[in-house]
Amino acid sequence: MEDILNNNSQFKDLILTTCVENPKDFLSPNRLTSILHNTIELKADEYEFLIKEIAKFEIKVADIRITDLKCLIKVNSTTEKFLKEGGFSKLQKKLNLERAKNLDKTQLEIDNLNLQKESAEYLKSIRAAEDEIRNLTAKNLKLQNKQLKRYIIYSIISFLLGAILTNIKNILNLLNITNP
Repeated sequence: MEDILNNNSQFKDLILTTCVENPKDFLSPNRLTSILHNTIELKADEYEFLIKEIAKFEIKVADIRITDLKCLIKVNSTTEKFLKEGGFSKLQKKLNLERAKNLDKTQLEIDNLNLQKESAEYLKSIRAAEDEIRNLTAKNLKLQNKQLKRYIIYSIISFLLGAILTNIKNILNLLNITNP
């Protein structure tokens, strides 16, 4: 039965072609089995399934009569034209192509969403890195300012001590602290 589902359109076209080759008769599943036994190995119930699938098709491509006991199919005015235009095989190819396009489209949408997610994560990491750079820059400036203040204070102290030490005698004389 799996083979029927995989090759459904080809088998339906083969049934319609057999109807065209036998235009005067309604063909039953048993009759199709006997006519096509050299071409494909399907059982009567599988032919019945396929005839019912043809009957469900929106365009009436064959005259089909289904009762509780019988399932018959016969060529009608649209059968040959339908087969010349590609039949069920062409419809199946179109359907497969549409499915493939939809799968490709879906995959592209998924890829696009993944790329957007990765981009957002990358931007988030960039923002975090920029924040860290700003914080480190602020800390660095504070340290540089602190170092500059210390340098200025040490320079002033050094200058004053140097000036005091080089002129210690004059300062002591000025303050009258020295012993004569």
